[in-house]
Amino acid sequence: MKERNPNRLVRAWRRFQEKYQRPKVIRMPPSRPESRPSGQDTEHAPSTAAPPEPAAITTMLSAGCGGSVLLVGFDSAWTVGNTGGLVAVLRSVDGTFVELGPPHSVRYPEAAETIQGWQSKLEPASTLILLDQPTIVRNATGQRPVEGIAGSPIGRHGGGMQPANTSKDDMFGPSAPVWGFLGAFGGAADPREPVRSTTVVETYPCLALIALDWLLPGAGVIRRLPKYNPANRAKFSLEDWRFVCGRAGAELRSLGLMELPQWLDEMAELRAPRKADQDGLDACLCLIVALHLAELKKCLMVGDMSTGYIVVPCGDMLARELTERCPLAGYNAPDWVHEFYPTIQEGLRVRTDEAQPRRGDEWPTAEEGGAGDAREH
Repeated sequence: MKERNPNRLVRAWRRFQEKYQRPKVIRMPPSRPESRPSGQDTEHAPSTAAPPEPAAITTMLSAGCGGSVLLVGFDSAWTVGNTGGLVAVLRSVDGTFVELGPPHSVRYPEAAETIQGWQSKLEPASTLILLDQPTIVRNATGQRPVEGIAGSPIGRHGGGMQPANTSKDDMFGPSAPVWGFLGAFGGAADPREPVRSTTVVETYPCLALIALDWLLPGAGVIRRLPKYNPANRAKFSLEDWRFVCGRAGAELRSLGLMELPQWLDEMAELRAPRKADQDGLDACLCLIVALHLAELKKCLMVGDMSTGYIVVPCGDMLARELTERCPLAGYNAPDWVHEFYPTIQEGLRVRTDEAQPRRGDEWPTAEEGGAGDAREH
């Protein structure tokens, strides 16, 4: 490995902070709230916090990036015009983490650019992206088998799951932005295979909540999913919102992270969270799934590489519910519900020239290989 100049990388890190992070922060507390002009929205103000101190960056460099893993949680933007939430941490060889700021509000091309920027500046050995959007969609109508299986426990606990099919042109049609994103990062990967230089895995925060047993008292003995989507005003519960923020913050604190739990604490104090805030929270939930994979904890894959899958942490209750659902839906459970321990190859080096993100109409469509890459594994 070539020798690094800490001063040069410190300067590069600061340039990266200015270019990719600070303009896209969803919310951070102002450093001096008393100086904000009266009448300006302080509850959702952008960050004015300074970038990390050189000492923190030097610590990261001394730990060595050669075997580090960039872990990314992306609550997808779904369509060209929408924004989603993006957050990441760098896991060092010794198991410690370098936090890369609070969640960003991004569209698909911006998400790809930001991740590529992290890869270029931090030079991780591998990158693991947990994406909240279907990554393999072959069916023209109806739903994928994974939705027919996973939708049952989600509905049992009071949630919902939208079917994915290619007739939803803006989400899964030939020119949908998800295919360009996947094409930029190697396509949808098999989560049971070792993490390669860049790996994209589909997850679903709602299913992860069941897997982690982050449920609330419901009718009878069946506990319910939290109602924390502020866009659904009829069902949204501020207490449920605070519950999910608290559980996610506690999980990240247990791994030694500090800044993201602090951000989640601040989100929990919001009186009226916005949809962009929920995108950031869901990005953190995606990141928690990535952390389970990186920590080599037992995980659960429902579905297959041909028709689509979802990966979440392995929870006994969820595994049982999925297994029980399979024969009722006409599926053989061992073929569709997989418990596994992830593996990460050591010594991988990200090749920044092998998959350059593209913008707009330069991104590959399904016919040009974007969707094809996702379906070849």
